[in-house]
Amino acid sequence: MAGKSVPMEARLQVAFVSMLDAEGTVAAKCAALGIGRDSYYRYLRRFRARGVEGLLDDSSRPSRSPTATPASMVALIVATRQELAAAGWDHGARSIAARLRRAGIVDVPQPRTIHRVL
Repeated sequence: MAGKSVPMEARLQVAFVSMLDAEGTVAAKCAALGIGRDSYYRYLRRFRARGVEGLLDDSSRPSRSPTATPASMVALIVATRQELAAAGWDHGARSIAARLRRAGIVDVPQPRTIHRVL
């Protein structure tokens, strides 16, 4: 059932039917709404916890990206590029990576990553 989208109307019906109509079985309610029991209980739980907003789809975006280039490194890359450009040197990704390595920076990103940052 992964990837199956339940219409918003069905979610709202689950919430309001469960609150207003205490009679009847969950199986009958699910059959009338065209959803499974797991979906019914999931949306009921979300509705009770967060109200109508809980019935909306949650974002699938991760809360953090462990492979993202740290902001401090991005700032260092940009500053190094400005220094190289001001001095009249080539200020491409490979030149920036070489300059950072010569400066003793331990975890210098690959030139492709530097290019992507710029």
